[in-house]
Amino acid sequence: MFAGMDIPSILGAGAIGLGFLLALLTYNLLRRPRPNNAPIYVFEFFCFALVVVGAFLQYSAGSRHDTIETLQSQVKALQSDLDIAKSGLPAAQGELQTTKNKLDAALQKSASLETGLRDVHKAMRGISDKIPASIKNLQAVNVILTGNYCPGGGSGQPIWGGRGTTAAAQSTEVIGNLTAAQGVIDQLFPVESKN
Repeated sequence: MFAGMDIPSILGAGAIGLGFLLALLTYNLLRRPRPNNAPIYVFEFFCFALVVVGAFLQYSAGSRHDTIETLQSQVKALQSDLDIAKSGLPAAQGELQTTKNKLDAALQKSASLETGLRDVHKAMRGISDKIPASIKNLQAVNVILTGNYCPGGGSGQPIWGGRGTTAAAQSTEVIGNLTAAQGVIDQLFPVESKN
């Protein structure tokens, strides 16, 4: 009856193999005539229940094994990613420190430039404040250079022997340049209100 069967490999299947062998033995007992077969049928049911429970346990163990293998592979992949991230961490920290240093240097330079710009603004305001007085003085010099300063009419000899009008023209050009410069300064550095 068990001549061609590999019993160790059948039992290697666990509870399913044991249940199968017991059911096979029960079947052989049932083939022979007996007067009271009730205990054998109970044993047959027990064998069937053993096969079902063994199959369930085998299936659940297999699915748990698959789940464990899946989780282990995910852990390995995450560990690999973590190792890569850890290996790049010192470089990222170094780059972050370099960026912080550059930012600090830029902030210091910005503060220095802001101070310098305030000083330039103050100097340009000082120059702009002196331009109107300089223009007024040059206009007074022009009056003298053109001969229109002395009272008593225009019959007198102009100062500088006629070269006064040439000097006055140059002085007028300087007045124009100063006026334009004051306009640019006032536009770039408006007068601060003292509120």
